[in-house]
Amino acid sequence: MPKKFSNPFELTDLTMNISEELKVATFRSAYHKALVNVIFTGSQLSSHFDETLKNHFVTDIHYNILRILRGQYPSALGPTLIRQRMIRRAHQIPMQFFIALARKGWIKGIKVMQHGIQQEYVITKEGLELLDKIDPVTKEVEAKSMKNLTPVEAEQLSKLLDKLRG
Repeated sequence: MPKKFSNPFELTDLTMNISEELKVATFRSAYHKALVNVIFTGSQLSSHFDETLKNHFVTDIHYNILRILRGQYPSALGPTLIRQRMIRRAHQIPMQFFIALARKGWIKGIKVMQHGIQQEYVITKEGLELLDKIDPVTKEVEAKSMKNLTPVEAEQLSKLLDKLRG
């Protein structure tokens, strides 16, 4: 089990490989080792990012919705289009996420008449201001998470992950 860190930006000792980190002598195959490494690393990075967002009283899903709506601003989007753009995709985004964001004043719902009554959402000035506060922190997480990769290596990693998702 990886050690706990008080600083959410501090990652596990990067000199350890996945075998050492998980105390596993062998894996079934190179594919199994790679899969375990992708899952472990993704979970670790996600945990650090989630911890950072907690300081701003948002979850990763709230942040993702706000980020998507900022990209569309000043236009509104419905839940289906938002879901298609989510990093962590689910079949549906429970309405409670939209309700929570609206209660905090970060988004507002707009009823539109298209194939019946449908709700779309737009980010508010307060939501944009929140993201302006969070942006420097997320950039710091990005920098600290990727500090051991050159830009070329980061691009290679991204291409390999795209290929993996195939």
